[in-house]
Amino acid sequence: FYAGFADRSAAVIDLATGKVDLLPAPPDNPRARTFMRALRLAAAPDGRTLAAVVETDRLWAWDTATGKILWSAAGSDDARDRGPPGCRPAFAPDGSALYVGMAKGEIAKLDPRTGKELARLTAPVKLKSSVTRLAVSPDGKKLAAHTYYNEGELVLFELPNGEALWRRTFTLNDAVGAVAFAPDGGAVVTTHA
Repeated sequence: FYAGFADRSAAVIDLATGKVDLLPAPPDNPRARTFMRALRLAAAPDGRTLAAVVETDRLWAWDTATGKILWSAAGSDDARDRGPPGCRPAFAPDGSALYVGMAKGEIAKLDPRTGKELARLTAPVKLKSSVTRLAVSPDGKKLAAHTYYNEGELVLFELPNGEALWRRTFTLNDAVGAVAFAPDGGAVVTTHA
């Protein structure tokens, strides 16, 4: 399994022994703000790629066999056009794509090994807030994206074409905690703080 640490490193830990097999270094240190931003991780289904994001600062991927950074992308200082908002990335079940929440309700579909953007998914209406939670259905045919705080929107996309199937607005008093699909993919569940 994988564990992320405050210094932006991550450990690849052998489940049978508890031995740390790899402790890769992060790319150039993501900027420190007034408090330490969370490191969020996502592992590819084949275990070869580990993606990490630090809110609005940096998105990158490690090769888990070598510990080398495959690619890295810095966020923007412009609050109107920020890069990754700290949403935990989500891999397609077959590992062919990495989905990352972006500003203005968009989702970037990336090549997990190169970081190249393959497509951009957008909601059927212009959304003001960032995508902060993502989930891909177990069969890889749907992606659920939730936006932030009081303008909370849950949008369901069909994959691989990226068509938005429906959206639902929530009036929230605080942030969305999580988004997940039921094991059979027939329902999506969200939690709100």
